[in-house]
Amino acid sequence: MAFLCGLALANLVTVAVIVPPMLFAVLRKRPDLLRRPRLVPGAFLCAGAPLISYLYIYLRGAAHPEWRGKGDWATAQEWFWSFVSTSQGREELSWGLQAGAPFSGNGFPQLIWQELSLPILLLGLTGIALFHRRVRLLVWGTLFLYLALCWVDRFGNWSQVIMPAYPLVLLGLLPLAQHVQERLTQMTPLKLPGGVRLSPQTLIPVLVLLGATAWSLAASWSAADNRGRPEDTALARPALILSQRLPADIGLFGEYSDASGLDYLVSIWGVRPDLTVLSSREAGRYLAAGRSVAATWQAVPLLLSELPGGLRFQLQGIAPNWVLLATEVSGEHLPVAAIGPMRAVGDGILLAGYSADESEGLITQLASGCEACLALEESLDVTLFWQVEEHAAPGDWAISVRALAGGQLLTLNGELILQDRSGPVHGFRPFSTIVPGQTVVDSYRLPASRTADSLQVILYQRGESGFENLAELKLPLR
Repeated sequence: MAFLCGLALANLVTVAVIVPPMLFAVLRKRPDLLRRPRLVPGAFLCAGAPLISYLYIYLRGAAHPEWRGKGDWATAQEWFWSFVSTSQGREELSWGLQAGAPFSGNGFPQLIWQELSLPILLLGLTGIALFHRRVRLLVWGTLFLYLALCWVDRFGNWSQVIMPAYPLVLLGLLPLAQHVQERLTQMTPLKLPGGVRLSPQTLIPVLVLLGATAWSLAASWSAADNRGRPEDTALARPALILSQRLPADIGLFGEYSDASGLDYLVSIWGVRPDLTVLSSREAGRYLAAGRSVAATWQAVPLLLSELPGGLRFQLQGIAPNWVLLATEVSGEHLPVAAIGPMRAVGDGILLAGYSADESEGLITQLASGCEACLALEESLDVTLFWQVEEHAAPGDWAISVRALAGGQLLTLNGELILQDRSGPVHGFRPFSTIVPGQTVVDSYRLPASRTADSLQVILYQRGESGFENLAELKLPLR
């Protein structure tokens, strides 16, 4: 909201540039207007009436402090006056006035004729000279003030500030077009076979319009064509996390960038159409109805802070990047412990089993247009199943999972392939919170580990003298 309101304020300031030339054009012909006591105050009131809309901004900002943007304000009044004063805009205006600042920069002024094109800019400025004198003064005066304002703001957001000036330049094409049209009416119509007559007054403007449109499309195509660019990676992470094993018919919650990409893959490309991307409010309704929600582990704290009170659910690490929130955890929602038996780790902690699967990559519905999605590297997805013994009170041990081949730790680009966590489920289910009889699912992803033949799982704590290991487990893989 703060960004949109700031943009509206910036447009109000830049559009107001036309007011001084307009006053000059009107009062030059009617100076008597200044001697009418009712007219002048009324004009000021009408001009200031739109500012009443800022009352709405203040009321919404006071009711929703989270909408105010970045910054620390003690009161809503302090925030509002900071917003109205547009400190960012004032700072940008100061950059061009600093000593030693170059005369041009940040695309000024060449961006003007790049956006309008040099022929249109020259023709528009020439055509303004054909207006009536007062109109000519109004347009020229406004354009001069825009040029001066944009020069001062040349190292800031000047490319948007100047946009209201472009229509004024295009107005200069009207008298030129009218002049050409008058000349065309004097030309003899063209006679075609079959008795067809074409008027130059109709034909030539159509040809000019078609030629200008084709030229504009050809000039703009290279900049507008966004296909296959190497920086197109917005779907890479959503594709990565959607390629992991997720139960059917659940809701998904993630931070904005993740949620947008997930929604695009699910809704537009039809990847896992049984899943639904949710807002925090919708996730609350899902949980209240007894349905399950999977959240990316980075978004779990945000979701927990926005869920309504009174909900009871368990957290399970069903996939390397996902945490399942479910009121009742059923077997169909959890991975299966493929390898046993039960192992006593120490401090009352039990490893009830584990499984390891090679990642399947993204589902085949993905179209070939998303190279970042199709280039997902193969990895080893490891799932550990934790329990605690009756009457046990284990400490909060951290976990390190590593890939081994031939008894040696695997490396990738010179670095050990491992994942460390502060506790099960990305630290959201510490060992001290596990109730005897419960099974906590804890998933990890080890990249480039297809050659691994075993796993090393270490439980450790950081002590005063360094790291203290509770256990070092070597788990064979089938």
